[in-house]
Amino acid sequence: MGRTKPQTKEHCRHCGQLRSIRARGLCCTCNLTPEVRGQYPPGKTAPINHGSLCADPFIPHRLPATVTDARPGTDEKIAVMAERAERGESVFHPSDGQA
Repeated sequence: MGRTKPQTKEHCRHCGQLRSIRARGLCCTCNLTPEVRGQYPPGKTAPINHGSLCADPFIPHRLPATVTDARPGTDEKIAVMAERAERGESVFHPSDGQA
């Protein structure tokens, strides 16, 4: 008989609901939604944010909707990062500054 990983109830990384968590730290509903699942890379499990959305850039909330060409450290980049934090998005996007 195969061993299965016991499911625990934790907060989903996307919707924040207290549910059984699957791969990528997502609940079943979010994990089965391709648009949501695509925002969370496989194999990189980050700490679950049990509180309100904080401005910690290293806890991936959800990817920003847009990419910026602003250079690191500029006033423009800092403004973009502040706007992303206000929206509850990760302040970094993997494609930032690649244009």
